Amino acid sequence: MPGAASALPGAGAVRYAPAPVGPRSERLERLRAVLVPCGLLVAALALAISCERERGEAGEARPDDGSLGARREAAARRGIDWLVAQRGEMDPDWAYALFSYLYPIAPDPARAETCRRIRDEASRQPFAALPANLRDPTLLDLPTLRPIVAELLRRKRLGAPYEEASAALGVLLREHAAEFLRDTTPAQQAALLYGLSELGIDPGWTLADSVRLIRTRWSQNDPEKLLAHAPFVFGLTHIVYNASGYFARYPDPAAFAPEGAMLRRALRHYLAAPPPKQYFFLDVQGEILVALKLLRVPEDDDQRAMSERLLQLQNPDGSWGEEFGNRRFHATVVAVQALVAYPEEFRR
Repeated sequence: MPGAASALPGAGAVRYAPAPVGPRSERLERLRAVLVPCGLLVAALALAISCERERGEAGEARPDDGSLGARREAAARRGIDWLVAQRGEMDPDWAYALFSYLYPIAPDPARAETCRRIRDEASRQPFAALPANLRDPTLLDLPTLRPIVAELLRRKRLGAPYEEASAALGVLLREHAAEFLRDTTPAQQAALLYGLSELGIDPGWTLADSVRLIRTRWSQNDPEKLLAHAPFVFGLTHIVYNASGYFARYPDPAAFAPEGAMLRRALRHYLAAPPPKQYFFLDVQGEILVALKLLRVPEDDDQRAMSERLLQLQNPDGSWGEEFGNRRFHATVVAVQALVAYPEEFRR
């Protein structure tokens, strides 16, 4: 840099006079005036970080700053805590399913560990007795079929024999695939298909068949009437659930762009009126938010408005829903899933 050498001692005739220096005590006072506030600031930051770390390790919510995000997180934590307290009232298959869905998205390590523990404990008890004849067509009645599939999944998880029974059930389903698809809703098909695929069973249909059915109905009917029909909306949400592996991964949004558009319209449909009185519409509205989050649709005012609605519908004890038992358990799980913040990768 031009002229820089002249500032160095011995570089030339020009020398800079040193700045006046005050007494030593005066210099110390000036230094103390700078360092003491800085030290207090560092100490305060260290204390704040330590407190935040302790709260995180204990699994407690951060202080509620009144924001929507903070209120959603606090409500979700209360919902999980209520479900944990109700574990003794749940059948083993229900406990296993509900806490399996919560474990990947639990908001902190402590609650995640509690969900994992309850899930594992529930899996140690049989969910149902397997019929001697798994080729019996009467087993295709959904209330009968669901517990059979759940029991086979439980056995697979524990390393118990399940393959022979699964193969027999697969033959039965393929023999009656056309009538089974005719007599079940897309939501039932998608939910059941997930369990069957985990067992290695080819039932004679795929998720693409359920997707095709939903899209055909949408194109051939009045959308507003379809959105008021709970089974149709449940079909939309459970197609997305299935594609996610029930909180194992985020589906490709491009592959489900039509479903994303239908879900956004469904959200506007329900926000245009007061919350419906029927108990299952709380589940419907919650599942719409869940499916949009799984598709990673950027949050907009409609999603925030539905979050506010769910917050208002939470019961004082932390649950959601009116009727007690499995219906309230399901409503509470769905509301928690709708409100809790999702991680970049789901816990496994």
